[in-house]
Amino acid sequence: MDEKAQGAIEYILLAGAVILFVVVVITIIRTYVLAPGANETQSHSGEYFGFLENFSNATVTP
Repeated sequence: MDEKAQGAIEYILLAGAVILFVVVVITIIRTYVLAPGANETQSHSGEYFGFLENFSNATVTP
């Protein structure tokens, strides 16, 4: 009975360590990889929508 309990506890600890590792990796990726691009995308999207607004207000002369 003690060997089964020890195996179960080891399995639970291993699963917890894997979950903790995944959470840390996701946090690092979101902070250092995806966050810098988000600010750049927002600034470029403002330029793009400004261009579209000016383009839609343009008149066509035949």
